[in-house]
Amino acid sequence: MRAVLAAALLACPLPVAAADLFVAPGRWDSPCSSGDPCGLDHANAVAQPGDRVLLAPGVYEQFIAPGRSGLPGARITYLGLESDTAAVRVGAIVLAGNHITVKWVSTLPGGEAEIVYDTDYAAGAGPVSGVRDSLYGCSVGTLLLHGAKHSVVAACKVNGAVAIKANDASTGFRPALCTPDSQIVANAEHDTIRACRIELGDIRPGERRFHVAGFAQHCL
Repeated sequence: MRAVLAAALLACPLPVAAADLFVAPGRWDSPCSSGDPCGLDHANAVAQPGDRVLLAPGVYEQFIAPGRSGLPGARITYLGLESDTAAVRVGAIVLAGNHITVKWVSTLPGGEAEIVYDTDYAAGAGPVSGVRDSLYGCSVGTLLLHGAKHSVVAACKVNGAVAIKANDASTGFRPALCTPDSQIVANAEHDTIRACRIELGDIRPGERRFHVAGFAQHCL
């Protein structure tokens, strides 16, 4: 009987215990509690699958850049202020992990939002990165999906260029040589940008403000 129960527990692991991490500007390595919030960099380092990172209004020079991935049933979620997207402003959003969501956050002027395959991250965390991440209700500068897979950007405002390419921003070929880029590890696949307002700005001759390249597949 015990062996059967143990096998059942292995087949159906218990839910991951989640925590709310409270974050405020100008803070550092505090406990991330409501009474003693921590800094954004510290929250990036300690957030676990299932956790919510609650960002107090203000300006953060740091990036949203979680140091680990969430899980399919336990995402890591960063939350700004639903009633005022501009209330929480961060330097940039860089999602190289998997199963991560960011809602109601703005980047500082020119700040990038990236969902990317990162070789170093994947080497330490597993064979994939930039998978099933999402941005919702955010206002960002340049939007970059580089080697991202099954990720969604919805109801966002993009105040700059958009690029959907392979990892490391590869377009698939080495410049001037027109030969395949041997550095490609991950192409963008099955990504979706929906219900977004995209302000590309002035487009000068030779510029590519909305650039899809690097063997992107099944993106919408």
